[in-house]
Amino acid sequence: MKNKLIIISIFLIVIGVIIFLDNKNSPENNIWINNQQIAVEIAETPSQKAQGLSGREQLCDNCGMLFLLEEYQEHSFWMKEMKFDLDFVWIEGNRVVEINKNISYIKGEQEKISPDVLADKVLEINAGKASEWEIEIGYEIIFEK
Repeated sequence: MKNKLIIISIFLIVIGVIIFLDNKNSPENNIWINNQQIAVEIAETPSQKAQGLSGREQLCDNCGMLFLLEEYQEHSFWMKEMKFDLDFVWIEGNRVVEINKNISYIKGEQEKISPDVLADKVLEINAGKASEWEIEIGYEIIFEK
């Protein structure tokens, strides 16, 4: 009986760890652009920014990764070890200031992606979503937690 309880306890701990690790990369925040709700993961630490979406097989349909950048300046992104194409929505404050659409992960691994304007955030979403959601320069971003 005691061995059964130990095995069940270990099993429950393992399941708990798996659930915790699976939820670790789950979007916990939402933003709104043009009446479209997007579940976002926030990349704010240097290690989160360096990792980004690299190595993932996919990004859910209405999800994105929001990078919080330190300063208003021109930033460059490199799509190292990416496996899917992206749209980049560059943001200053709470406004869209530039959009790079349908960036090939192959091209992005060879070239840097940079806006022609200053930005303090960038939202990475699946390629084609900026057009599908009709996101345009000047649109307001509403941040919700």
